[in-house]
Amino acid sequence: MAIDLSKIQSKSNGENVRRTVTKTDEQPFWKRDFTFGNIMTSSVKEAFYSELVILITAGLDLKASLDIIVREQKSLKIKKIISGVSEALVRGATFSEALKINSEFTVYEYFSIKIGEESGRLPEVLEELSRYYQKKMKQRKQMVNAFSYPLVILATALAAVFFMMNFIVPLFADAFLRFDSELPQLTLMVIALSESLQKYWFLLPFFIIVLYTVYVMVHTKTWYRKGMSGLMFKIPLVGPLLLKIYLARFCQAMALMTGARTPLVQALELVSQMMGLYSFETALTKIQEDIHRGKTLNEAMTKFAIFEPRLVALVKVGEDTNNLDTVFKRLYDQYNEESDHRTAMLSSMLEPLMIVLIGGLVAVILIAMYLPMFRLSNTLMGS
Repeated sequence: MAIDLSKIQSKSNGENVRRTVTKTDEQPFWKRDFTFGNIMTSSVKEAFYSELVILITAGLDLKASLDIIVREQKSLKIKKIISGVSEALVRGATFSEALKINSEFTVYEYFSIKIGEESGRLPEVLEELSRYYQKKMKQRKQMVNAFSYPLVILATALAAVFFMMNFIVPLFADAFLRFDSELPQLTLMVIALSESLQKYWFLLPFFIIVLYTVYVMVHTKTWYRKGMSGLMFKIPLVGPLLLKIYLARFCQAMALMTGARTPLVQALELVSQMMGLYSFETALTKIQEDIHRGKTLNEAMTKFAIFEPRLVALVKVGEDTNNLDTVFKRLYDQYNEESDHRTAMLSSMLEPLMIVLIGGLVAVILIAMYLPMFRLSNTLMGS
């Protein structure tokens, strides 16, 4: 089922696409991936697309299906959003255009549904979106489970260290003044840190506010997006997991595009606009240029480290056999399984690492406080 991409790639529509993508890129990474603060959360969208598939498959038209979904909603805000989509259809807009005018729906949803409309595969695309948000919810729960316990331990330990540095260490410091003896270097460092914390603790919330303000100002800048995009994949344990998640997203989008028989260059352009990460955006843009020069997709992908050799090799097989959509679907499933496995490993490794780290901090403070006492007792015993 070939798609008439002349409609998608027209000049005016291209300008609308760039405006939409810019708006998406301005959202922070955590908001794009975890939808904090959004009304249409991943769970709401999963239920929305899943029910829409059932109703359309049962023979109802899109408008009637949306009206039924609206009546079932308990949240007035969600009702208003879906009603707005339904009203846009009455005014003559397509389903994808109706979603595009609402900021609760992403570029990925807009392009996916537009391709579904153009190719006559809308139910299949809606089913794929339902699975996408179901997987997104699963990944979020896995990440929350992986980080919740270590974060609770970290918060509790930091509170304990803060209490010790502000109340316990000063008591020891007053006692050490009476000894009138030279203190170990470690003890002097801990006491100095305690005194600084007591004097300047109010600067900490100020520093956090300044840091967040700077982030809001620079997070859309190219240099910042480039730096963070390269840095995030180098973070131990977390970096490889994030790479798997983004590769799964890339393979899922490419499976949808190639399955709809979208020309490869246009498919890469649309996918680059859906990714929301600088590394992938620039890589896919350069890959398009290489394909225009006559290179195959796998040859163009080999220049970029974000694409694993296994992925490139399988893409070559897909190109040779003219089964790129099947290859990308298989790769999507594999990367999903790998991300699940890495999330479970991360959870099991973080807990003992946090315990060791916090235990080490507390141990350093205790050793620093008791070391002068041990020296004094040895001196008294020797005399």
